[in-house]
Amino acid sequence: MIRRAPSFAIFALLLSIAPGLAFAQAPAPEATADDPRVTQAMADMQKGSWNTAIKELLKIVADTPDSVEAHLQLARAYRAVGQYDDADRETAEGLRREPKNLDALHVAMELHLARGRYDEARKVGDQALAIDAKDVHALRYQGLSLIEQGKRDEAREKFQAVVEIAKAEKIEDSSRLCDVADALWKLGGDQEVVDALDDAKKSDPIDPEPNLLLGAVLLEKYEDAQAIKELRLLLQRNPGSADAHAGLIDCYHYRGESFQEEEECDAALAINRNLVPALQASAVILLGDLKFAEAKAAIDKALAVNPASNSVLAARAAYEYLTNDRAKFEATCAHVLSVDPKSGDIYFVVGEALASRMRFAEALALCKKAVEIDPKLWKAWVSVGKYSFNTGDEEGGIAALKKAQEGDPWEYPWRENMLTLADYLKEFVTVTTPHFQIRIHVEEKQVLAEYLPPLLEEAWDAMVKRYEFTPKTPILVEVFPEQRDFAVRTIGMEGISGILGACFGSVITLDSPRAFRNAKTGKPMPPPFSWARTTWHEFAHVMALQMSKSRVPRWFTEGLSTWEERRSRFDWDREMDYDLFLAEANGTIIPLAELNAAFRTNRIIFAYFQGGLICEFIETTYGWDKILKMLKLFGDDKQTPEVVKEVLGLTPEEFDRKFLDFVHAKTAIVHAFPVYEQQTITRFRHELESKPKDADLLLKLAWGYFWQKKATDCGEMLDRALRIAPENPSALALRGYLAFNDGQLDKAGEFLKKAAANGARDFILHQKLAQLAKRAKKPDEAIAEYQAAKADFPRFVGDGNPYTELEALYRAKEMPAEAQRELENYVTIQHNDFKIRRQLADAYGEKEDWKKQLQYLEEINWVNPFDVDLHTELATTYQKLGRLDAACRELRVAIALTERESSADLHARLAELYDQRGMSDEARAEAQEALRIQPDNERATKLLDRKP
Repeated sequence: MIRRAPSFAIFALLLSIAPGLAFAQAPAPEATADDPRVTQAMADMQKGSWNTAIKELLKIVADTPDSVEAHLQLARAYRAVGQYDDADRETAEGLRREPKNLDALHVAMELHLARGRYDEARKVGDQALAIDAKDVHALRYQGLSLIEQGKRDEAREKFQAVVEIAKAEKIEDSSRLCDVADALWKLGGDQEVVDALDDAKKSDPIDPEPNLLLGAVLLEKYEDAQAIKELRLLLQRNPGSADAHAGLIDCYHYRGESFQEEEECDAALAINRNLVPALQASAVILLGDLKFAEAKAAIDKALAVNPASNSVLAARAAYEYLTNDRAKFEATCAHVLSVDPKSGDIYFVVGEALASRMRFAEALALCKKAVEIDPKLWKAWVSVGKYSFNTGDEEGGIAALKKAQEGDPWEYPWRENMLTLADYLKEFVTVTTPHFQIRIHVEEKQVLAEYLPPLLEEAWDAMVKRYEFTPKTPILVEVFPEQRDFAVRTIGMEGISGILGACFGSVITLDSPRAFRNAKTGKPMPPPFSWARTTWHEFAHVMALQMSKSRVPRWFTEGLSTWEERRSRFDWDREMDYDLFLAEANGTIIPLAELNAAFRTNRIIFAYFQGGLICEFIETTYGWDKILKMLKLFGDDKQTPEVVKEVLGLTPEEFDRKFLDFVHAKTAIVHAFPVYEQQTITRFRHELESKPKDADLLLKLAWGYFWQKKATDCGEMLDRALRIAPENPSALALRGYLAFNDGQLDKAGEFLKKAAANGARDFILHQKLAQLAKRAKKPDEAIAEYQAAKADFPRFVGDGNPYTELEALYRAKEMPAEAQRELENYVTIQHNDFKIRRQLADAYGEKEDWKKQLQYLEEINWVNPFDVDLHTELATTYQKLGRLDAACRELRVAIALTERESSADLHARLAELYDQRGMSDEARAEAQEALRIQPDNERATKLLDRKP
């Protein structure tokens, strides 16, 4: 999604002008003493019960139209739910009755600010100050209006006046303390701001503004966890605070947690449908999801409330740039700068929008323009640093980050992390190939430098030919031995999980196979992934991004990279057939229009997989040339609907229908009783109302409740189904499952066998029957059931899979050929299991089938190249096959992975191989090294004795 930078100054302003009770000075007690109903309405408002308060206040103003306080409280309530015209009307009614009512003037100022009427806000402020020259609220709001118009020096004068008044007299009122705190903050204060807000909270524990302002202050200091805590405390008191949700929007945006950011947008807009910060944030999220029409609607709605909002105008500029309407983009920027010539934010926000689309070079240019306009825009300096790194200019990145560090008084974790990492990168060495500059940590160079360069060049040769496109070079590749360092280099923060590599177009970052550590010992764990597959995946991104000028939508580039994995090596397929089967059963295959958005949700892994399937579908159905044409059209700034229509002749809806047919053909290999999600179960319940005697529907519900462990509901649906269809195979299978779970194993076996005899197709059913047969010591029956399970789902390789279970059964029956066949079939599906591959390699080594042994040893190396024993075995196998150069390489790697005092024999072996290759000098050097380590090494001595 588009990464909006937390616009903290604007955020504080919006907090000040957004709906809330205590933003103006607290009403005088005598104003409500005459009518307890007003007091009750105010209590409702303090709990966020806006509609209840509005309903009661409407009655009050109807009964007592001269009650200024009732009009003002009604204005506040209307403002809280986004009815700004009504709020204006009620405020005007209050002022018509009491033109010098300070409370009414404050509400009027707030409304003027909320709607971008900055000159009017200042004029009303002048009226308030004519009544009370020490009105800190009026001074503060005048300052905020001046900021929005780019009149920063005049704004500082207003804030300084607030501070001088606070110095001259003791302020204890919560609302006025907030005025002082905000003024101090705008003047660069720190601890005194927090102290003032703490005093405000003590003065009035139910006033929302101290929490809101403190949340903004903490976030600007990058203390996001504390900011979230502060805003959550407010929501506990007042669940109807749209402002608190607006504050959380920025907090989660700062964290890059867009899914939660979107939830907060929805929550805020559910309370106040016209809340400008939430509309602006929602628009930016929609832009990231490529939902341009919806984003434009949100922008227009926000501008209808506040046509002068610079943050919304920046979002509009981003929309115009992304939709390739450069004339309007330039006009919007010119308009913003005509109001505020120092508003570099306009280019910064658009730059962030471009960065979210992987258009880093353009993003960098715009962020540089932002700091030219406002050299003190430190967040933009950080982005200059970030995008310099992402385009391969690390020196420029470091310089920009140091510039930001010098000017920004607060420690920004991303900035500090990257500067620390920059120092760490000095420990890396660079390996150069014809098309790549590969940076590897010095401790890993002797291993990875042997395998990564040739793999990258292999990917280059394969894809340059296939895509008919040559990327710009050199491509920078950085490999990190610690996952936390990879995370910092990739997103600037530690703590990301599930990400193994990243591509920025001309820069690739990768986790080393040793990047994952044991949490207790800190030692490297066996790799849980194939470093080679990840490398191949990321280079495919280089092709898609550069070929499309970084315009390619995420679903397509991730889909292509996922499809390229499988095209390259059959065992690099993702084992997600069952996930696909369940998605089809639940109707949750992601529509093309929603696929881009899915990459920022908890369905991201499935989105990768589905994207790969879509690319496979397009190529196998329409041809590879269509893939290339789509990439070129995306590069012309065309969007998914028009690209799909132009290339495939389909609307997105027609595409979805054809793709579902493709999916159905894929899932035909899976036979199982699906696990239904709650939304599917709810849909079944609704259908049951019109089909109460539909046995299949009853059984779907019964299975749904079974997987949810809702025994009562499951039993009810099953009983109803059995009364209609007692021999239904699905019903019999479910009875067997229930008996199995209850430990009634004989009864379970009876039902499960009967279900299978009646036609039930379910791989789990056969696995359960196999377990029962093993328990009964009936291996032949267990074998038959596991074979049946395989037939019902050939690609299942999870825990308890038929392949490894059958291998054990065949081995126990002394049927080694059958056992080995099962393992070979297993590893064609499961790409990460190097233990089984080792077992197969050993088996073929015993048979002296060196080619087959080599196949499995090399596949292990794609996962775990830091296993010293693997390399000694590879050396032996290559030697047996006469590939002495490869054998030498493997011994060099083994030596690099071995403590020197234990490496004498490896040096001696390498000396012998060099000798066989006629490399006398190298042979002598290795033999001498062996003798330095172990003076009596016989192999080295023998070799040197033969040398003249």
